[in-house]
Amino acid sequence: PVTTHVVAESASSSGLAAADMEPEIVPVVEQAAGAESPGDRPSGRAARLVLASVVVGIVAMLLAVVVLRFWSAPLSVPYDYDGDAAFYLMEVQGLREHGSYLTNPNLGYPYGQETGDLPQGADNLNWLVLRGLASFGGPAVAMNLFYLLTFGVIAGMAFAVLRLLRIRAVIAGVAALLYAFLPYHLL
Repeated sequence: PVTTHVVAESASSSGLAAADMEPEIVPVVEQAAGAESPGDRPSGRAARLVLASVVVGIVAMLLAVVVLRFWSAPLSVPYDYDGDAAFYLMEVQGLREHGSYLTNPNLGYPYGQETGDLPQGADNLNWLVLRGLASFGGPAVAMNLFYLLTFGVIAGMAFAVLRLLRIRAVIAGVAALLYAFLPYHLL
C-alpha cells in the first residue's frame, strides 16, 4: 500500500515565506507488518566474504608453515635477529612482564626504561595481539606466532579487497596468496 505525505521545504532554508511555498506530494511506501527490511538481517554476501577471507588466510598460514619450514626450528628460538628484531623482543618481554611496552623498570638504571617518546603509537592493535600471544610462551614464541599470523591477515584482507573490487574468487585467492608471499614479507 502507498500513502502520501505532504512535504514542504523549510521557509528559512529557501528564503521564501511559508505562504509562497507550494506543498509537494511525495509517495511513501509503507512496509507491510512483519516484513524485514534489508538492514534488519545480516547480509549473506558479507558473511560469505568473511568466511572466504578466513579460509584464504588459513591457507596462507599453512603455506607459510610449509614454505618457511616452521617445524625445523623450535618456536622458542627467534627466527630473526636482524634489524630491529632484538629491540622488539625486548619490547615484547617488557609487555609480558610489566603489561606495557612503554615502560620497563628492569632496564635503564636507575629509573627504568621509558620508550613513550618513540614513534610506535599507531601499532596498538599489534601490541594487543602480541600481548595475547606472549601468554603462550616467551617473547620469541609471541614474535614467531605473530610473524606466522601476518601471512594469514595479509592474504585474507587482500582477498576481501579484491572481491569487493569484483575480481573473481579464484583469481582473487591466487593474487592474495601471491601478495602475502611477496619478498618484502620474507626479508
